[in-house]
Amino acid sequence: LIFVVLSAISLCFSNEFLMIYLTIELQSLTLYIFATFNRNSEFSTEAGLKYFIFGGFMSCFLLLGLSLIYLYFGSITFELIYSINCFNYEPLFFCGFFFVLTVFLFKVGCAPFHFWLCDVYEGSLLSVTMLFASTPKIILFGLLFKLCFYVLFDFNNLWSFIIGFGAILSIIIGSVSAIYQKRVKRLFAFSTIAHTGFILLPFLSFSLESGKAFIFYIIIYSCLTVLLFAFLINISLNSNIQPKYLINFSSLGSKNYLFASSFCLVILAIAGIPPLSGF
Repeated sequence: LIFVVLSAISLCFSNEFLMIYLTIELQSLTLYIFATFNRNSEFSTEAGLKYFIFGGFMSCFLLLGLSLIYLYFGSITFELIYSINCFNYEPLFFCGFFFVLTVFLFKVGCAPFHFWLCDVYEGSLLSVTMLFASTPKIILFGLLFKLCFYVLFDFNNLWSFIIGFGAILSIIIGSVSAIYQKRVKRLFAFSTIAHTGFILLPFLSFSLESGKAFIFYIIIYSCLTVLLFAFLINISLNSNIQPKYLINFSSLGSKNYLFASSFCLVILAIAGIPPLSGF
């Protein structure tokens, strides 16, 4: 947990690609361990193994992309790359930036790179799932925002198309697939994918207002996510209900009406029902 916090702080203050690569690797290695923390569960082992294989594969893409960017610019620092006004559609830079952007979209769970998210959420412990859904994603979203709006702002015609495609696809896949889910964690995994699409939408307007909307959405979403999983952890610890399937919540209102009403308000807020905060 200390290494997760250390990598998150380091990512916040990273101003060069090599530091980003090292801190993302440090964060990923700790998250692999967290995913397999429940050693008595074969689902947890499967989740950690899948996350490790896909994450290691994406790390190769990230290193390749950063190498191509360095080969094109001759630098890995954000200030020097921003000061070099030579943005064009050369294949070398296009491939490098595409690989880097693909890895970032994979890390935040954006479609069509969302295939690992549901299995990892399902197999991990509730507290680990809460960690996956909050701290690393917020930091990576902030880093992606700094990368697009500061370092590569002059190249917005390229990354806006890629991010826009991923955002719309995430909203469609996350919203439609969540309808057919019977497991609680998978339902919230697809909800996370849909919210990822909404979080990426402000990237497409290139304005100060979009940055404010992005920050506001991140704050509200992170608070609601922590609150939601806190409710689930409370249910699993203080009652006989195991929050695995949606049908397990059918008798919650008869046992604790106030708790069930609060939980319902959180669900409605995440769904974006007015006048709650998610709206």
